[in-house]
Amino acid sequence: MKRIALIASIVVQSTLLFSQSSAQISPNNQLVFSLNNGEYEFGLGGLIQVSANRLSSSISDPKNQLFPQRTFFNFRGKSYKNGLGFFVQTDFSIPSLLLDAVMTYQPTPNINLEIGQRQNVGNNRELLLQEGNLMNPDRELLSSAFARSGREFGIFMDHSFALGKLVFNPQISVTSGDGMNSFGIDSRDVDQGGLKYSGRLDIYPFGNKLHYRQMQLSTINSASSESSTNSRPWAVFGLYGSINRGVSDSKGEGHNNFALYNALGDLQLPNYRKWGVDLLFKWNRLSLLAEYTINTANGIQGSYTDIYSTQKLRETQISEYLILGSGYQMRLGYLLPKQFELYGTYGAVTQEFNQNPYSLLQSQSSWKAGLSKYNKTKNLRLHFAFGRTILTKQQTSNTQIHFGAQMML
Repeated sequence: MKRIALIASIVVQSTLLFSQSSAQISPNNQLVFSLNNGEYEFGLGGLIQVSANRLSSSISDPKNQLFPQRTFFNFRGKSYKNGLGFFVQTDFSIPSLLLDAVMTYQPTPNINLEIGQRQNVGNNRELLLQEGNLMNPDRELLSSAFARSGREFGIFMDHSFALGKLVFNPQISVTSGDGMNSFGIDSRDVDQGGLKYSGRLDIYPFGNKLHYRQMQLSTINSASSESSTNSRPWAVFGLYGSINRGVSDSKGEGHNNFALYNALGDLQLPNYRKWGVDLLFKWNRLSLLAEYTINTANGIQGSYTDIYSTQKLRETQISEYLILGSGYQMRLGYLLPKQFELYGTYGAVTQEFNQNPYSLLQSQSSWKAGLSKYNKTKNLRLHFAFGRTILTKQQTSNTQIHFGAQMML
């Protein structure tokens, strides 16, 4: 982290020496440098999240955890004259540091092209939000059940246009289909299967389109701390879908984690499909996020579980290799006086083949309630949450008590 921070500091300071510049703090607490009368812009930011959890189960003893959950550092830049930019983000609390690394090109104000690794448009809304813009540090049940980070390597394009007050934002992407860092650790660890094709249509009924990295669940930056009676409603409704052609990972964010074969003993990997809808709505101090998704598979006819083609794959057996099923979740938040925020979530997932006890996805439901406190500058948040997950068939439950702090850098 010291090395990256030093490089970023040298770049910024060198640029400041030769350019007319100014610096300010953005609404999301990022340090922004504007150069050459606004022709160029650089930003430095990050966050630290520290969590203390007590986990207990109806069938096991409680466990206590204390750990730095995320330690992000990001650096971005943009040339408004040329429409070029970049964004790099790392997490020093995980072995593979790189989270996001994209180069951007904006040929017109309404068209944006990106190439690199970032959050994919073919996932539910919560997985498109940056981790520091969530109400709770953990992804909720729907997101954690069907995905990991939601980040993938590929090409991304989005376009926006308005019809009256309505703003439409169609987005498409073509990615490697194997998640982040998908090209493996050496020449023997190669990608399997084909590409992943994703699409999303976001509709803003009240206008005010937001970039996905600026979107957040809370109303803390849009509602006044004392009165928000003048706030107007804001919403985004999304439709999304994807098809991952040839997967070898249970969630389609990895590779070489399982193999299926045809009658000749050659690889025959299934296609992994996802589609869903979501709605994020804010008004005054109230925010609501509702999401629904379905994951299915095809291309499994004539598949065998062994290279000698002696064990034919049964129809329901594919759920032992892929996370298949449907789910929904709702999250409601309300900003209280004195920078307190109360929120609650409820969600459930249902496995596709309910009669298969060996399915990777087990039907379950989850709820959580939490309270956060922000400081005056909104760059420090303390939060407490209590939640429970219930496994439907097993009739067992897991309980989590969470204390945490988040500081935006």
